[in-house]
Amino acid sequence: MLVVLIIDAIQPEHNPIVETISELVHGSYGWVQTLAFFLLGFLLIVFATRLYKSTIKKITSKIGTVLFILAGLSFFLLGAFPSQTNVSKLTTQQIIHDSAAGIIGTSFILGCLAYAVHFRIDPQWSKYWIYSVATVLLCTLFGLLWAFTPLNLQARGVDQLLLLVCGLLWVEIISIKLLKTCLA
Repeated sequence: MLVVLIIDAIQPEHNPIVETISELVHGSYGWVQTLAFFLLGFLLIVFATRLYKSTIKKITSKIGTVLFILAGLSFFLLGAFPSQTNVSKLTTQQIIHDSAAGIIGTSFILGCLAYAVHFRIDPQWSKYWIYSVATVLLCTLFGLLWAFTPLNLQARGVDQLLLLVCGLLWVEIISIKLLKTCLA
């Protein structure tokens, strides 16, 4: 999120209300956004594997981990296939980019849901299950707003940013718990 905020601030031609985060790649510092996608993908995979190792091994933790790894791999696709400025003509690159974004949103929300169910039965993580359900509900709401907001309403950037903040906040809070578990 820090990278997004910095790039947005130094690229005044980007309008965060109207334009999505992926469109930051078209400015003079777009390469930084591409690197941020790769880094986020890598860190999400590390997070998923570490979370799995720190929980009771059940089908819910396995499903959640696989879904988070899928989201992480999809961030690599976002970086490798950047969005295009002319969206009136769909290209293979744009289809891959848009599909990767959809996979990220869907797999993250479902992964969070799987871990919410898992946290409910895992005594070490039980106090995080309600927060995880709330995150699933909020991310679903923001994801639906982002996906279905008509272009003439021009708020897709805000909807996507809210989805990203909600999801990354969940990862951050769970990561703090992971750090405390590792240090204990």
